Amino acid sequence: MANLILQKKLYNLNKFEIFNFCLLFALTFISILLLWVYPSRILFDQNFIRFVFWKDLYPNLDAGITSNLLVGFYNLLVQPSTETLNPQIKTIALLMFVFPGYFLAKKVLQRPLAVTLFILFLFFSRLPFLWLSSELFVSSFFCLSVLGILSKWRPCLCSLFLILFGLCKPDLILPAVFMFYFYIVSLTRTKDKFEACLTFLGLLLIFTTPSFLTYGKTAYGGRGLIAFSQHYYDLFFRHQFSNSGSLNWDKGEEVVQSVFHGAQS
Repeated sequence: MANLILQKKLYNLNKFEIFNFCLLFALTFISILLLWVYPSRILFDQNFIRFVFWKDLYPNLDAGITSNLLVGFYNLLVQPSTETLNPQIKTIALLMFVFPGYFLAKKVLQRPLAVTLFILFLFFSRLPFLWLSSELFVSSFFCLSVLGILSKWRPCLCSLFLILFGLCKPDLILPAVFMFYFYIVSLTRTKDKFEACLTFLGLLLIFTTPSFLTYGKTAYGGRGLIAFSQHYYDLFFRHQFSNSGSLNWDKGEEVVQSVFHGAQS
């Protein structure tokens, strides 16, 4: 009798999981359809989606190495037209974000009803339609990293996803290092720790060395310096006795160089 009750519960659970996956698939299909049917209503992504691997210079750290390489390889192999480039990259980003997020939610939440609510919230929050595809790439690799750690995947695989996450955007390198540290602490076998460290440090060198060889000292700091100069000029402009005229952020670098002589990063 107890076995029959257990089998019935497992049967109902499997039906619920199948329903969740079908719901996820249906909402994903509708979302992609909207991207292609109404492309004019979807904001054009940042300029990095035009990057083509091998034809353009290797991306620097400020640009986000992982995001550029991912798009660059796709553009090199597929060579999408200018008209379809945006919806194609948006579609890839959406798929990369939705499915790892679903499997992570399934792992953490466990209860099928909670996963159903997560799926509905995910799509009705419109997160899969974020303007910057790089943000969805970040979320994808973050989910894969956490999922791998919780599921006890091979250390080399977890380290790979942590590196891909950390190099997606320049401000994520330190969070990735902190996550890697706590991951190393959680490992019990010395062999696993060695494998994780070797993979993490090796991939870090492989991904970043071409950037430093190409850009030198400005491999990390160019984009940050531009952002700082614009906002510093905004502050500088507001505190002048004579601030007639409109604010021109193009003059930010000139003002910063006059105050911080020779600053490059």
